[in-house]
Amino acid sequence: MSDIAISRNIEYIQQRRLACDFHGKKIPIEVANTLLFKF
Repeated sequence: MSDIAISRNIEYIQQRRLACDFHGKKIPIEVANTLLFKF
């Protein structure tokens, strides 16, 4: 993966993590990462 793809992936994970925290669900970053690849 290129650096751009990695940085975008991290940025997307952080956005998902913030969204999860917003709904009161504390989801580990590893779990959020595995969920990303299912969609």
